[in-house]
Amino acid sequence: VLAEEIRRHDRAYYVEAQPAISDQEYDQLYRELLDLELAHPELQTADSPSQRVGGAP
Repeated sequence: VLAEEIRRHDRAYYVEAQPAISDQEYDQLYRELLDLELAHPELQTADSPSQRVGGAP
């Protein structure tokens, strides 16, 4: 699922220091998640990357 994909990329970037996609591609995925959750609030979960408040993932 999209949120899981973003979490995988977060881990690759922040924990492993081995990003698999560009910042631009990541931003596009993140915007897609935000748009999806805005259109369908019932899909938003407490552990969604969109609900993160600062700090490391």
